[in-house]
Amino acid sequence: MARPKKGRNLSCHPIEQYFFKPAGIPINNLEIIELEKDEIEILKLVNLEGKTMQEGAEKLGISASTFNRNLNVVYKKLSEALLYGKAIKINS
Repeated sequence: MARPKKGRNLSCHPIEQYFFKPAGIPINNLEIIELEKDEIEILKLVNLEGKTMQEGAEKLGISASTFNRNLNVVYKKLSEALLYGKAIKINS
């Protein structure tokens, strides 16, 4: 059984739901990849604020290895959506 997720110290608060999708294709015809608010926070810390893995992990209150693993998951999700024309749903 998987451990329950720990609460994160998030500083960004995305709107309820955002969808990003390829132009000209109805959303109901697309596979949807979901990003959670902690995944968005990880992207922000690394790519916009220039934090290291250790700094980002400390800010979120998680280990550096968990931070790195989650970052790799986010990059894989985004790559899949961009390369295969899938919609991206951001949950808050």
